[in-house]
Amino acid sequence: MAAQGGTRAGRRPHPVAGHPGGRPRRQPARNPRRRPGVGGPVRSPAGAGDPARADLGRRHRPELALRLRTELVEPRRDRSATVLRRAVTRGVLPPDTDVLTLLDLWAGLMLFRGVVLSGGVDDRTVRALVTAALDSPPRLP
Repeated sequence: MAAQGGTRAGRRPHPVAGHPGGRPRRQPARNPRRRPGVGGPVRSPAGAGDPARADLGRRHRPELALRLRTELVEPRRDRSATVLRRAVTRGVLPPDTDVLTLLDLWAGLMLFRGVVLSGGVDDRTVRALVTAALDSPPRLP
């Protein structure tokens, strides 16, 4: 006799429709810290969230690190430094402002929040950074 109604002869209906073998599939444990759509550490870019791995990537692929620095990091840093130097010229920032250290402080926060904490920087934080820079910027010795 042929099976009818989702059962095979002599077996109970399976609790998960379409699953062979009579047992439900075990679902993987949920990780509350994992973001949807993110593959985890295996699929993360080399060095993401781990300074030691980032250093290994720089040592093993120096040509890539050089290209990243010269084609991406330095041009952006130069444009940002130009904007801050204009602020110094206009008197918005003191003349002894250490522009490059100020940029490093901002970049460090962005990197830490974005890579290590897997978050971002909201408008309130950006306003606080600008206020801190205007009130008490890092100074040259």
